[in-house]
Amino acid sequence: MCFFIIIAIIIIVLYFTNNLPDTFKTSIDSSIDDINYNLETLYSKEISIGGYFQSWTSIYTMKEEEFGLANIPSYITRIYISFANPNLIYVKGSNTFSNTGLDFSVNFSLVKNAITFAKNKNPKQKFILSVGGATYPWTSNTRYQDIIDLINDLNLDGIDIDYENQTYCSNKNTDEIKCTNDDDIILIISNMRKFLDKEQKIGDGKVEDINNGKKTGLKILSVATFSVGAYCTKQFPDYKFGPISDYCGMWVNPLLKAGKYLDELNIMSYDAGVNYSALNAFDAFKNIFNRKIRIGLEIPPEAWGGDILSVDRGVKYAEYSMKNNGAGIFIWSLNKVYNQLNAKAYLMPICKLYGLSECDLDIPMK
Repeated sequence: MCFFIIIAIIIIVLYFTNNLPDTFKTSIDSSIDDINYNLETLYSKEISIGGYFQSWTSIYTMKEEEFGLANIPSYITRIYISFANPNLIYVKGSNTFSNTGLDFSVNFSLVKNAITFAKNKNPKQKFILSVGGATYPWTSNTRYQDIIDLINDLNLDGIDIDYENQTYCSNKNTDEIKCTNDDDIILIISNMRKFLDKEQKIGDGKVEDINNGKKTGLKILSVATFSVGAYCTKQFPDYKFGPISDYCGMWVNPLLKAGKYLDELNIMSYDAGVNYSALNAFDAFKNIFNRKIRIGLEIPPEAWGGDILSVDRGVKYAEYSMKNNGAGIFIWSLNKVYNQLNAKAYLMPICKLYGLSECDLDIPMK
């Protein structure tokens, strides 16, 4: 009798497993793969606040302790220094910003010392080099080792891939969406992880051997994604989740195939018009990426679409991220000002919502 009961249970389990929705099966498969890859990252989803620091708006000073990067409040634990050129030329030990794309008004040593000063004061702060952006397209000439040498010489904690190349996607709103830049983005992510972990002597530098049972987390690898990058799937079609865009769905395949090499993801949930929903976009990305995801806020004016983000709406984004297993929010940028609204105006109430400290401190804008 027990034998027949066991057989019946097995049949029921197999039936429901084989009839799971495809998106759910994908989520299960990718979760298993991610657990094998990086347990520490998967289970580190603490709420945090990030901010992009524009190198070109920094002011001149001769004292590192007076420089903006040295005085960012401790509750901002991800500081993205923007932007480096993927094709930069940097010689290890040269300690110069020439040919890197970064545009600081002070010299290399002062920036490095300011970062070291900040990290000594606030050990939880991570300073990350943002590579790419709208100004610097990615090409086949990406100089990975030069980028690694630059972050090491500058005492940085990781790399943020900001891929904004033009793309075109076919088979939109189906499970077979494919974009012209899929292979390029997958290669960039896997190569960047390979070079990062090789530098840290994790495995032998080959992607398939990365981690190899050892902990990572020494250097962070994140991506900044377009607002609609996870749309144009069968579950999140663009006719229901707009706006219509060439970039719709461009991150679907890269995240499904190379997301396991990433630690974090920042959704550029702006420049998408007044009808765009950052919350729906968060859900779409969460459906294909199960690690740290932050919702982005942009201090007005936005570059496209005419949306004006209110402080209250920014707080709602932060609350949604917190309640839905997100990693918090980030802001573009720490340096912007709009009608007397600055980064502090948006981030102070979010800091208090998250129960963090130093919420009332000013944020240096230069």
